[in-house]
Amino acid sequence: MRSPKIVLSIISGVHHFKVWKNPRMKDQFKKGIIRAANRTEMWVITNGIDDGVSSMIGEAVQEENILRANSRYNLSQLRPDAVKKFHKLTMIGVMPKHKISYQDLLDGSDCINVTNEGCKFKKDIYELNPDHTHFIMVETETPDDKEKVQYVEFRFNFERQLQCQLGRPRRYKRLLSFGSDDETSEIIEPTTQPIPVIGLVIQGSPRGIDLVLFYLRNKMPIVVVKGSGGCADLLAYAIEESQERSADSSLILHNRAVPDLNAKPDGDYEEHHLKPELLKMIVHTFPNTFKENDFAKNVLRDKILECVSLATEDERTFVTILNTQGWDANLADLDKYILKALFKSEIKSNSRWRERAYKDLTLLLDWNRPDLAQSEIFSSRDFSRIKVDKTLFEKSLMKTDREEFVSLFLDQGFLIHKYLNHKHLKYLFDKAEDSEFFTTVCLEGVLGKTHIIPDQPLPQDFLVNDLNKLVAKLSGIKDFVQPYELSMNSVELYVLDPVVAERKAINCLIIWAVLFSRPKLAKVLWYRCDEPIPVALICSNMYRELSKCSMELYQRTEMETCAKEFGMMALGVLDISYSDVSAQAYAMLSKPLPDFNNKSAIEIAYDASYGSFIAHPCCQRWLTRKLFGSIQVKELDWGICRLPYWFKVY
Repeated sequence: MRSPKIVLSIISGVHHFKVWKNPRMKDQFKKGIIRAANRTEMWVITNGIDDGVSSMIGEAVQEENILRANSRYNLSQLRPDAVKKFHKLTMIGVMPKHKISYQDLLDGSDCINVTNEGCKFKKDIYELNPDHTHFIMVETETPDDKEKVQYVEFRFNFERQLQCQLGRPRRYKRLLSFGSDDETSEIIEPTTQPIPVIGLVIQGSPRGIDLVLFYLRNKMPIVVVKGSGGCADLLAYAIEESQERSADSSLILHNRAVPDLNAKPDGDYEEHHLKPELLKMIVHTFPNTFKENDFAKNVLRDKILECVSLATEDERTFVTILNTQGWDANLADLDKYILKALFKSEIKSNSRWRERAYKDLTLLLDWNRPDLAQSEIFSSRDFSRIKVDKTLFEKSLMKTDREEFVSLFLDQGFLIHKYLNHKHLKYLFDKAEDSEFFTTVCLEGVLGKTHIIPDQPLPQDFLVNDLNKLVAKLSGIKDFVQPYELSMNSVELYVLDPVVAERKAINCLIIWAVLFSRPKLAKVLWYRCDEPIPVALICSNMYRELSKCSMELYQRTEMETCAKEFGMMALGVLDISYSDVSAQAYAMLSKPLPDFNNKSAIEIAYDASYGSFIAHPCCQRWLTRKLFGSIQVKELDWGICRLPYWFKVY
């Protein structure tokens, strides 16, 4: 097994578990777990029991596996290459062996098949959830309270060990700018940064507080689901009360404009308010366990207060509260709260902040959280000192629905021409997600290719021959892509200058986005191109031609809509230019464009048969001037004696 990118540990109980009254909350939680697991390589650790929260997670995994199987079957009937690839779901159950009903069969000597009876033979005996992928059975010396301590210690030590890299390291291909196309070298991802392990407290038994304490003592973040019941509500209450009291004290005593959340509540408040209230809540939450046991009740209270004292340290916060009763709370967005907890627990400035920022951005990119990328990383003062990595930019292009990340990276000053050499461009055509449209419509429909093998790389001369032929058929522009000129520019051996190199690189990516039916990405790049009118006209023409080759009605409708949108974008820019400076608008219409076979914008519009553009007043006045030159036609009043209308005087 290869190391995950993140580990989520579910801290919950079974003996004190209560079924959630709100079924919507359960559905959101299941959706949030699966969404997070689908988008990145994440391990989920539970107690592995077929009851409580681990059973809910098992249900979510089972439903997801059914959906995946149906999706594979349905798509494979259409095209083998249309089957979507998913991350493997890894659910690990860690459980004391003597609490399993069929523990005698689990001797490790051979593979066995067991059947859950759906009942408990006696108190505190359970069955394993069948939808977990792995189980770890913990054998303890004696089945008593000491056993519980041993189990908690084992589980924490196991989870802490997961911070280290396991299995074989990740390898990537470094694509060179020159040499033969099969000349590559492998690079290994740096492993200096630990794998983030985050605890998620849902309900939870009193014993779960010990695991929370282990996390906080070792500066590891946890997310507390307030409103789920159990120890989660006790923790959330104590921490919120403490922070609110600390904030009020800071404002009153120190006249601070910003509350200091590291300030601790005064002893009098804790002794006479917080402790008594906690005791009442403990008895109310666990009446059968603590109603007659004052000593155990006080021990649990003190552990909760210790968690409060360890929740913050300097600028770091190790406890994030997810209030399910809040107006904006949604357990389906579980990935957002996990990432927030991770960011708040990190050291803000140290020697490895660049590596940490790279790993954080990778997670954000996987989980598609551009909002957190903007607020947590790009808004920090440290990030202005580093450049966006080429690998991250490539991932944002390869994955679908990552247009906002592309925009964020370009806003940070990323130069496309330094990334886009001919091998990277071919790699985008070979490996980008959701290539079905490109294969069926572009290669088969437009170029007439047959017998295309799924997941096989395109021919080595694809960029020079097939791609240019494809662009020429769709737009009328010949030899649009110059692969080796892209490679020269990427290593700063500029054929002309950096401005031209960047313009050509952006234009190439826009064409790639159009051919992969990614209009949102094409628009993001179009906003940054130097020649918006001709580029929009070419995109409009390409979409219109692609619609003719689309077999599906919905595809044709989408292509026609995109063609209209890009046509309107070209008209919008022309309208603004004509309103502001008409002379420049006239010059722009007739200017030969070297990137487009020296055609002018109005010639491109004519080739595209885009009558709405040519009918624009700016184009009409330009055509009138072009036709008449310096000739001016005037109407004169000759009085009684006048010449016929067909007779013109020049």
